Amino acid sequence: MIEFKMIGRTCVLLVLLLRESSSFHTANNGRNRCFNLKSKASSSSLDGTSNRTVTILERGPNHIVALKPPSVVCHHSGWTGSRSKAKRGEEPEIPMLQRVRDAIHDIDSRNARQDDEEKIIRRVNLVHRLDRGASGALLFAFADCDDDDDDDDDEKEDATSTKGTTANLIEAMASDKSTKTYVALVRGEGILRGEDLKERGWFEVTRPIKDESGEEKDATTMFKFVAGQPETDEDGIHRPRISLVLARPKQGRWHQIRKHLRSLSHPILGDTTHGASTVNREWKEKRNLPGERICLHMARMQLPPTDAVPQGIDVAAPLLDDMLNMLKVYAPDVLEEARPILINEGIIVEATQEYEIGEYTIPEELLRSKNDEGEDVEILAQGKYYVVANKPPSVVVHHSSWTGKKSDPNRRWKEATPMLQRVRDRTGKKVNPVHRLDRGKRMINICKRW
Repeated sequence: MIEFKMIGRTCVLLVLLLRESSSFHTANNGRNRCFNLKSKASSSSLDGTSNRTVTILERGPNHIVALKPPSVVCHHSGWTGSRSKAKRGEEPEIPMLQRVRDAIHDIDSRNARQDDEEKIIRRVNLVHRLDRGASGALLFAFADCDDDDDDDDDEKEDATSTKGTTANLIEAMASDKSTKTYVALVRGEGILRGEDLKERGWFEVTRPIKDESGEEKDATTMFKFVAGQPETDEDGIHRPRISLVLARPKQGRWHQIRKHLRSLSHPILGDTTHGASTVNREWKEKRNLPGERICLHMARMQLPPTDAVPQGIDVAAPLLDDMLNMLKVYAPDVLEEARPILINEGIIVEATQEYEIGEYTIPEELLRSKNDEGEDVEILAQGKYYVVANKPPSVVVHHSSWTGKKSDPNRRWKEATPMLQRVRDRTGKKVNPVHRLDRGKRMINICKRW
């Protein structure tokens, strides 16, 4: 029996502890995955995660191409949800939009110190998006805007120019003259109904795709199956079925490459939406595939000349360590067979050149929520199957439609961490609330575990 009593005007929150959960260890694989460098330096190896840095592949007066790591969103939206609050000991998630803005300011500020100049923070616009789990070249346009109230005319002029630059690059991205080459690691050996897909060379898949609203759109993707291997188990060495595929979408439909590869019965590894759950689980549990990683990488971006970038854009994003190591460990023959073909396609397998590296920052309010709110839990009693916690006022027990939408910026940035997450983070266990209390009440709340 659980006993509790009123302590002044304080009541107890009881939370059910569901079970010991291995999913609560910090597995930040892929997060901030860039070159482990903080300035312009040699990038002969990809060391996995780096400390709050962004790799700039190319930039000019009007554009930036950054290297997007996996497990990071391009920007927050209703589709991506928000992870700005720290969870399970992780840092708050900072989207690529903010990371690139801060990184460019960091690089320019370090260069300006030599000339005693003070650099303003230049805003950037996304030209396109990559899925959270994907990686590779991500294009931005500078979005300069003069906030000086005394110069409204100049501000309007800059805003018009910026809109034209972003729209210019978006149009170039969608042009028939542009080429976006992706590298995908897929399940399967490259055989479809007895046919060796490698013998086709580049071939076309045309299949309508429904967008986010459910409307069908025409979609065509060019594919080239480069190399693959069947599942084997020889001399105590197990090799899984895997192929390396190049993809060039002609449009930018929702999950276009992922859906078209599924239609070829070769889903992308790590694709939980369109892939094979049993295969993905095996790669995650036995081969250390990060939980949010989709093995899809934009390896080369070629755009025609525009007013914004008269010389055009042709930039390659080196394969990241996680995908490269998967090939080295589990499919070395596939990697060696694919290497000359990738090089011939202008794809960088292992980086040897130099890149600019800039640091990004985490807003103070998010760091406060990480350092202060995570410890703002008073555990009054705890047993094998329950926890009793003191709920402070102005804190919800858990998020719901009553507390606001996930896409609401007020909730994302300003809402205090709910009691459910606080107790979970403090105990390191999955919990369920036994009852609820109003946001404004200061009471005892109870949690139980089994």
